[in-house]
Order: sequence, then structure tokens, then C-alpha cells
Amino acid sequence: MGVLRHRPLRVKLSLLMVVLLSAGLIVSSFIATAALSGYLIDRVDEAMTLGARPFSEFEPPIGPTNFTQGRLPLPPARFYIEVVYADGRAPVVLATPDTTSGVTPDLPGTAELRNLEGPPFTVGSVGGSQEWRVLVSSAPDQAGWVVVASSLADVQATVQRLTLLQLIVGMIVVLVAALVGYVVVRRSLKPLNDISDVSRDIAEGDLSLRVPVAGSSSEVDQLASSFN
Repeated sequence: MGVLRHRPLRVKLSLLMVVLLSAGLIVSSFIATAALSGYLIDRVDEAMTLGARPFSEFEPPIGPTNFTQGRLPLPPARFYIEVVYADGRAPVVLATPDTTSGVTPDLPGTAELRNLEGPPFTVGSVGGSQEWRVLVSSAPDQAGWVVVASSLADVQATVQRLTLLQLIVGMIVVLVAALVGYVVVRRSLKPLNDISDVSRDIAEGDLSLRVPVAGSSSEVDQLASSFN
């Protein structure tokens, strides 16, 4: 504040405008990004719920042969599907995404799955930084669960691109607004500078000077008229 105290009024007003505009852009960008991310994740959850339904309703033991024999539809290529048994048997991986380069979801342990049945939730990756949405469903007559996961890599990439675009556009808007605002404020305050110059000349002895009056009803013109 000590630095701004000695700055001209036009600089203070311009800085205030830039700060308020930047704050507004940051808040609006955060809200827009959060809304888009939530919408895209909801779409992933809906697709995952539909994709998991045939597995949660399938009565015979689930295994890879169910796909080759046509008893189960082939899962979407972006899904990771695993059958986890409650008796400790090794899980059976039914499908892995073809776009994640071997990266798999970091799934909870068997003891935790019972409490995680229901709404999808987010986990990290094994061997990567991307996130996954996971849906846990009971496997009928198998004493276990069907775990369906879908990578959020596309969602994260979309949100990152939007964030970068908002940053670039925001910087351009703030820069242009700062330049335009500075010019407008400077022109608006020019009559005050004229009054200051005339006052200084009058103080030096030239009593013939008068302050120009634009003829408007602005406060500056009223001050100039009173001064004259």
C-alpha cells in the first residue's frame, strides 16, 4: 500500500479495475471448469452403469469364455472389468482398455469392496497418473463382485485444454482491458490536471488564466466552473 500511496490516481484506478477483472475471470473460470468436469464425469458414470448391467445380472460364473460363446456382450473398449472373489481366489480380468498403454486402476482391496457397492467413485492408477471412475456391483451366485472402471484421461485432457484456453483468453482480456482502461481514465482525469496546472500558474502570479469548461454536467466541470 505504501507504494500505491504515491502513485497517480489514474494508475490506482487502472490497477483496481485490473484486479477486479482478474478476480472475476478466475472465479468464472473455476466455476465453468468445475461444471464441465462434473458433467463429463456424470456421462462416464452413466455409460459405466449401463455397461456393468449385463455382468451384474448374469447368473452363470463369469469368465472370458462368456464373450467368445456369445453369452455376454463385448464390453466397450475403454472399460476395465475385473471379477473379484470374496473367498480369496485370484481375481479374473475380463477386459482392459486399449487406450491406456497397460495402465490399470488402483482398485481397493477385497475387504473394502463390500462397503463400496453403489455409486461410482474415483481412484488413481497403477503405473500412471490418470484417474479412474470405478463401479462395484455384486456378482450373482459367485460370492464376489464385478468391478468396472473407466479411465478419466479424456476428461482430464479436456479440462486441462479448457483451463489453458481460459488462461490465455483471460490474460489477453486483462491486458486489453488494462490498456483501454488506462487511456479512458487518463482522458477522464485530464480536466483535473488542467485545473492543477492553472492553479499553479495562478499561484505564481498569473491571475488572467481560467480553466476550460466543457459544458457538461460532470463533477469535473462543476469544479472548473466554481474555480473560475
